[in-house]
Amino acid sequence: MKILIPLGFLFIVISCQAQTGKYNEKRGDYRIMFYNVENLFDTQDDPLTNDNDFTPTGKYHWTYDRYQHKLNNIYKVIAAVGGWSPPDIIGLCEVENRKVIDDLVLGTPLKKASYEIIHKESPDERGIDVAFLYLKNKFKPLKYQAILVKFPFAPRDRTRDILYVKGLLNKDTLHIFVAHFPSRSGGQAKSESKRDYVAGLIRSKTDSISKVNHASKILIMGDLNDDPDNESPSSTTVNGTILTR
Repeated sequence: MKILIPLGFLFIVISCQAQTGKYNEKRGDYRIMFYNVENLFDTQDDPLTNDNDFTPTGKYHWTYDRYQHKLNNIYKVIAAVGGWSPPDIIGLCEVENRKVIDDLVLGTPLKKASYEIIHKESPDERGIDVAFLYLKNKFKPLKYQAILVKFPFAPRDRTRDILYVKGLLNKDTLHIFVAHFPSRSGGQAKSESKRDYVAGLIRSKTDSISKVNHASKILIMGDLNDDPDNESPSSTTVNGTILTR
């Protein structure tokens, strides 16, 4: 397992390959990418979410041309990561809805890759979700679940779901969690309990998987909104788990 290109907190790429040698598609190697696309909103006002800033008359004057420019920039990043072949699996966060994902994979040159999409609308107040893209000739999903996050100590607060996907990659079963932990809004200390709660929720899921098969391959990807030495990243992982931020 080799980290190829970490760029700040935007995305991270993992190349799973043989013990020796560089990435080689013919040998059965594969690439997994996570990308925080940072406020990928369409230009339409959703009356059920706080997306008013991302409309033509809103704070950011979010026009169709600006939206298309952002989609093309995201496509270029994914294409650059893939090189001669696109990443086999991509986790995304900060996507507003299914429409923006469709516009990305069908309305840009990324269409040539024929990505399949797994996505569920979450109750996040801003309307942002996580999503999962995969090449159907490389990955076969067996099941998926949007895990609802409800804070017992703040029942009125809403956040994005955790997306769990189980599937076959190179004939191996892989368990993947795509997460976008609560932000540090209000300060790191004040908001830490929410990130710790989400980390504990994922940990309980990975513990359940490991009890069935201690050799299970588990990948947790996402924007954790924390540093490596904070509580939530360390409490999320278990033996045999790979954590990307």
